[in-house]
Amino acid sequence: MATITKSDVEITVRGLYKAGKEFPQKELFYSVDKEHRVQEATRIILETVDLFVRVFIPRNISRERWQKAEGIAIVSPERVICPALMQAALKQAEAEHVEATISRNEEAKKERPANYADTKEGRSNAKLLRWTLSRMRQGRVFGPYWPTAKEVADMAEQIGMTANDVDNYNQLLLRIFLNDVNYGKEHPEFILDYIPYFDKRREVSFRKVA
Repeated sequence: MATITKSDVEITVRGLYKAGKEFPQKELFYSVDKEHRVQEATRIILETVDLFVRVFIPRNISRERWQKAEGIAIVSPERVICPALMQAALKQAEAEHVEATISRNEEAKKERPANYADTKEGRSNAKLLRWTLSRMRQGRVFGPYWPTAKEVADMAEQIGMTANDVDNYNQLLLRIFLNDVNYGKEHPEFILDYIPYFDKRREVSFRKVA
């Protein structure tokens, strides 16, 4: 998954400005002599880019989700170019992505064999759907908390998995668990009440803890 870079952020900031959004520093811009306004505009843009970089780059947001959020932000009634504008747009983009995934899953059910629920894919998707719906009811944003590949590999090793065991299904389940772990680090009110384990079917499962 390709994540956003400073270049992506700058493209977005400039795109929002071209679309008619305003910088919160606009009063500073108009307070400068006309002959210096080009330099002042450049300074404000770069200052805003640096702010966005500090806020969003550490969250490992996918480029696809960021571009979707940019489109949402452009048509938003909010006029000011600030982190809150993109945060709201990212939340909406994520909600739309989840809703589309659930819709595709429902459509796919019509073509699945009768024993689908007893397959590895069926069990994995059922766990993912339960987790996603639960977190959506909590109003969660997923993007900032997705784990790195190293975090996934380390967790797999901790529960006795080999590299060959970490297929797409098992990797996905480890990622949702680690998303909760990372979320809990920033939100101490969140209680992580389950742990992953590697079951006899060589699949990642979860068990409740006291």
